[in-house]
Amino acid sequence: LCIAGGQLARGYGGRAGLTAERFVADPFAGDGSRMYRSGDRVRWLADGELEFLGRVDEQVKVRGYRIEPGEIETALVAHPGVRAAVVNVFGQVTDRRLAAYLVPTDLAAGVPAVGELREHLKRTLPDFMVPAVFTELAALPLTPNGKVDRAALPEPDGLRPDLDGFLPPATATEELLAGIWAQVLGVDRVGIHDNFFELGGDSIISIQVVARARESGIHVTVAQLFDHQTVAGLATVAASRSTADAEQGLVIGDFPLSPIQHWFFEQELQEPAHFNQSMLLEVTGRLEPDLLRVAMVSLLEQHDALRSRFVREADGWTGRLMAAEPDDLVRVFETTGLDDHDEWAFLEARGQEAQTSLDLADGPLLRLVVFDRGRTGNQGRSGEREQLLFVVAHHMVVDAVSWPVLLEDLAVAYGQVERGAAVKLPTKTTSYMRWSQRLTELAGSTELMAEAEHWRAAEAGARPLPRDLDGPNSITSARQVSVALGEEQTEQLLRDVPSAFGTQINDVLLSVLGAVFTEWCRTPTVLVDLEGHGREDVGDDIDVSRTVGWFTSVYPVVLGGGASGGDPGEALRRTKEYLRAVPRKGQGYGLLRYLADRDPAPGAGAEVAFNYLGQTGQAVGAGSGSGGRFTPTGRALGTPQSVQGRRTHLIEINSQIALGRLELVWTYSDEVHEEATVRRLAQRYIKVLGDLIEYCCRSGIGGYTPSDFPLADLDQDLLDRIQQRFDSPEPPGGLGDFGGAS
Repeated sequence: LCIAGGQLARGYGGRAGLTAERFVADPFAGDGSRMYRSGDRVRWLADGELEFLGRVDEQVKVRGYRIEPGEIETALVAHPGVRAAVVNVFGQVTDRRLAAYLVPTDLAAGVPAVGELREHLKRTLPDFMVPAVFTELAALPLTPNGKVDRAALPEPDGLRPDLDGFLPPATATEELLAGIWAQVLGVDRVGIHDNFFELGGDSIISIQVVARARESGIHVTVAQLFDHQTVAGLATVAASRSTADAEQGLVIGDFPLSPIQHWFFEQELQEPAHFNQSMLLEVTGRLEPDLLRVAMVSLLEQHDALRSRFVREADGWTGRLMAAEPDDLVRVFETTGLDDHDEWAFLEARGQEAQTSLDLADGPLLRLVVFDRGRTGNQGRSGEREQLLFVVAHHMVVDAVSWPVLLEDLAVAYGQVERGAAVKLPTKTTSYMRWSQRLTELAGSTELMAEAEHWRAAEAGARPLPRDLDGPNSITSARQVSVALGEEQTEQLLRDVPSAFGTQINDVLLSVLGAVFTEWCRTPTVLVDLEGHGREDVGDDIDVSRTVGWFTSVYPVVLGGGASGGDPGEALRRTKEYLRAVPRKGQGYGLLRYLADRDPAPGAGAEVAFNYLGQTGQAVGAGSGSGGRFTPTGRALGTPQSVQGRRTHLIEINSQIALGRLELVWTYSDEVHEEATVRRLAQRYIKVLGDLIEYCCRSGIGGYTPSDFPLADLDQDLLDRIQQRFDSPEPPGGLGDFGGAS
């Protein structure tokens, strides 16, 4: 990347040699002016944006900081116990870390202890420049001309977050579970007493843990993982076989709609067939269309929901699973000979065709488009541009949790077909049909009816949002504002914040949301429609951890203020306790409203919607020996849903962690709110969230809440007094002054 123009600096002050190296004659100007060689490697994309590829020199970027490894190496060899050192970067883009390789001064004594090295570095370097892992070598690998051969450095020693008391697995079950946790959480090792949520886990990742454990012959449930949050605890309840009802053959026939599917048809969309989720993927290796079609047959047999149809009858809509999908779901296009601009326009047009090609009644509800970009350029190992695979599915048959399962199975099936082997995919979990039938059974239960008062009280808290304009909240008027949290603070949010108050990431995000919106609305509370993954425990005989379908639950929550003023810890604890008290994690709301015909409380309902999609952006199809065949590009083709109709909420916030940063996309109508208003809210959210993260990471901050002890009858005040007493340096004098608690 070279930079030129009238605002260019004249050079480096007092550094003539570096100025001569970096400020060179501009060959494009012809007037003797200079341009600056930045040292960044970039690629100019078809849409005009520059994609950062790395540094020409050895400067690296870790968690948003530019770091010169040489500075760290110099500080390391200043320690008398270190003779030579080299610092390198390891890990994926989503979690890059520094690794130090050390040659000890005395080979017999070895390198100093890690704690001693960290303290030594912290005397002269900021925390972000202290390596995460230290590896001892007898000698550094060298090239023939005597330079350090960085490519020959071994993998760094195992890494895990700095939690206290690492204890390795002691049984085969613990070892398998620890390995699965490490894989899905992106850490190199997990101790048996490490807390799942303190390692960065969330409710969506918990489903992946359950699915991968099942593939390894260990049967646990999401509910068990929430109750037993350590490997040691989970291993005590793990079973060697599943008790779930899981039909392994083709599942066909009619099935009742789930609550979210009822919600969809309740919207009376003008173009209901155009309401999709899609993903554009780079392909590792090469896909042969005919082999892909064979793999797709097995995929459709494995995931019954993909063969769905939806038929409107006299008494309403009915779901129907077909025996087979007669249509050819794979389309192939070549982009040979097109330049970048024309190629992107071509991809966009074909993507839009795929987005509008689905049919609810006659099918299909899934489409794959292969773009063969057979020309040199941004080259893969074959000397050709990578293929792109565009997958589009109607939302009625997939959700965010479905995608990793769907694409991993596609990668596995294709690999087996490519090798000439029979396709063998993991055993099926409970079918979407059986799950829907179970929800219908639950809707008539007396225990569900007991939850009705909770939801009526929540709905009664609805208040209208302030408006800038009085226009219609149409889909065509939808606009977006995007903000992001820095990499370092995102890492703290995942790894450090949960340990303070025993929270999960949703607790933190919603606590801040309540603070920002009550501050804006000038009300004590705000009603928000919260989206959950919906795959809650509905019986030991139901396991949907690997079932593809639309399981999402949407339910109202009442959020209060406080995180932006006063005691942020108190606000966070209050939000945590409220969310823990929500019946069935919100699933009952949809059951009561759509399957039990309970009318909602009078009023407009929530005008804000919030969804946390979890951690995304890694290569998919990486498990089960598939080799990471597909990598999300982060780009979209076409419009995922029709622009005809009205939006359901005034402001929708979708959040996810991608490429190591928490990103939030705020969608609004420019006929109702001005961009400046929404941008101000979004930026305020990031500010309050950053403050809350900083607060939770302070020394001495933290504490328990009553939901941490579900079997004890404690309120927060009593729990605080107990904790204060036992944290005191004075010996406890008994429990008599705690109201008889025992």
